[in-house]
Amino acid sequence: MSLALAGCSSGGVLELRITDAPPDTDNMATAIVTLSAAEAHFAGGDDDAIHTDGFGPKGDDEKGDHGDSWIRVTGEPLAYDLLRLQNGLSELIGQLALPAGKITQIRLFIDPNGMNAVTLKNGQICPFLLDGVDQTGIKIVHPFKALSIKEGRTLQVTLDFDLKESVDMTAPCVYHLKPVIKIKSVKE
Repeated sequence: MSLALAGCSSGGVLELRITDAPPDTDNMATAIVTLSAAEAHFAGGDDDAIHTDGFGPKGDDEKGDHGDSWIRVTGEPLAYDLLRLQNGLSELIGQLALPAGKITQIRLFIDPNGMNAVTLKNGQICPFLLDGVDQTGIKIVHPFKALSIKEGRTLQVTLDFDLKESVDMTAPCVYHLKPVIKIKSVKE
């Protein structure tokens, strides 16, 4: 997954992408996870300037005291085949124009009503059991340091959804999803 910031007149754009490290999944044809939302914690800028097609700051209850808030970076839920996002391939999760400031945290939400399953090479579909998924959002596993959003610049952050570490097969066609996601790279 990547987070990118593209140029705009009063700040930049936040772009979120997803990728996966190659797992040991010889019997899998696909491993699909549906994200309902991706959010970034934005600090130090003008919260009122963050609005893009209905995305942007959450309600006042999610705003902090010092110009910081959680902002939604995504639109509609999207499904990602993590097996196809390996060896340098990534896919856009979302992007958002932001004023200059800092991203201090990132969290993702799995859509429990979306397609979340492994398809085996024999065609059998095995739903992911989501009991290990944090309902308050999957926090990025990283000694998180603030990522600066600079005027007219793009910041791209690629997040690695580590399928090998995230999936526990407890019986034939029984897969528990316990997401392990970390920042793979940050490019300006």
